[in-house]
Amino acid sequence: MPLDDATNRDELVLGRAPRTAMVTVGLAALLVVLPLYAVSAAWDGEDYGIDAFTNAVTAWYLANTGSPVVSGHEPIVERGVRGYVAWFVPSENGPVSQYPPGTAATLVPFYWLSGVETTPQTRTETRHPELGAVTVPVPPMWPATIAALLVTASFCGAVAATMLQLGTGRRDAIVVGVLAGTATSAWSVAANMSWTHGPAMLAVAAGGLAAARDRWFGTGLAYGAGILVRPHIAVVAAVLGLVVGFRRRDWRPVVAVGLGAGIGLAALLTYNAAVHGAPSVSGGYPPVLLERALAVDAWSFVRNVARGLAHPRYGLLIWAPFLLPLGLAAWRDRRAVPDWTVAAALGGIAYLLLQWKANRASGGAGYFSYRYPLEALAAAAPLLGLVGIRLLRGPEALLRRMLIAGLAIAVVMQAIGAFAT
Repeated sequence: MPLDDATNRDELVLGRAPRTAMVTVGLAALLVVLPLYAVSAAWDGEDYGIDAFTNAVTAWYLANTGSPVVSGHEPIVERGVRGYVAWFVPSENGPVSQYPPGTAATLVPFYWLSGVETTPQTRTETRHPELGAVTVPVPPMWPATIAALLVTASFCGAVAATMLQLGTGRRDAIVVGVLAGTATSAWSVAANMSWTHGPAMLAVAAGGLAAARDRWFGTGLAYGAGILVRPHIAVVAAVLGLVVGFRRRDWRPVVAVGLGAGIGLAALLTYNAAVHGAPSVSGGYPPVLLERALAVDAWSFVRNVARGLAHPRYGLLIWAPFLLPLGLAAWRDRRAVPDWTVAAALGGIAYLLLQWKANRASGGAGYFSYRYPLEALAAAAPLLGLVGIRLLRGPEALLRRMLIAGLAIAVVMQAIGAFAT
């Protein structure tokens, strides 16, 4: 793997990057993207989508009452406007978020420190005026926005640190970390407001950083934290552990990753049992998602995958064209890179396919370009970063130009989306 300079080449050995150097490049990537995120984020609560709004309100209640029950939001459940105003569902103790607790948990410190109060707000759904309006207590959204952009910027820092651990030069590591956060919808979606994707991406990236140091239990713990945000991150953990264990003929990565991720899964089951009345993975989600995931309907699945890849509004390859040359390079170089990077990317693909099997590829509305592929991109970031550096310094002029053009197009489009939405 080419490095930036002779100093880095002498200093960095695969799996032995100094901790101070990792912290330095991580902070550098974070500080590059942070001002971009701050000037383009959604600071006005009126701009918040219902998913992010639901997480923010839940976090305020957790910070101020210690409970996920959003008392005062009963009208949303009673009037049947959930899914149009907020995703609150009934429970034995009152209305609660349908989402797992992980995202709201990342917002709690910011609401606790801010000390903000709720004020009555009337919220309507313009697409469904027949549902009428509801008046509910709403906290300011700016603490949630601060959390979202800091968490997403931290994801970029974790990617940069992982690249350094993999033996790249400092400059290359920082560039990969910055591009992970600006050439993808991490900028226009995850850093824009309190979606679930920022915390999930950070958990996946932290798992990759631990894997780069052969800290397999740490990898599992990081993925376990991700399971508390988006439960099917368990698929990434399972694929990574099994593939690495098989390739190395070593059972220890399988067991260590499984134990670490299992802690997160157990925490999720416990939370859902306490809040939703049953120790399920789905929690407050409607059963139709599980039914779709288990249904045998190959044509619908293929059609949904095609939309997820090529739909003009949310197709991954439309908005991230750099994936085409990187995908070709990854296949070519799959035996020349650390095995876990390939395993993590395969886990990301499996995660995304499961997502597209269970839910429509569009991912709803209220965001720019795509959002469901973000966790898969986070899982594949170390592999794509390595093969991208090799490609930029290799002899293949066509693929190199495709990569540069694809990255430039993606960054420009995400910048437009971040400031326009």
